[in-house]
Amino acid sequence: MISAADGPSQEVAKLQVEIQADSTVSYASYQNNVPLVRSLTLANATGEPLRDIEVALRCEPAFAEPLRLRFERLEAKETLWLDALDLKFRHRYLAELTEAERGCITPGCTNRLHNLVVLARAFRPDQINT
Repeated sequence: MISAADGPSQEVAKLQVEIQADSTVSYASYQNNVPLVRSLTLANATGEPLRDIEVALRCEPAFAEPLRLRFERLEAKETLWLDALDLKFRHRYLAELTEAERGCITPGCTNRLHNLVVLARAFRPDQINT
């Protein structure tokens, strides 16, 4: 699980992000349409609604295409749970692997009404074997 609220010097996060993902990704996963992200949870930790939220997921190394999700509004203390997300695997990258590599999925969140202020970011993402 990745929690974007984790971070040693971060102020209290306004938006908490948790990602459930398989710890191993392979070319077989790609061929069998196994979703990389099993679930994504967003929780508004404030007493105010958050508007125009954009969540971006990116993989390092780039074994899958980045994914951007937009949400119009998340009410005060509301939690939103999304089932499997279909990040598009990069076929060539997976096909050319000759040995296992470590990777991670990093979420980044912004609020367009507040000059793209970062609301949450993962500081210690779980490792993924590709």
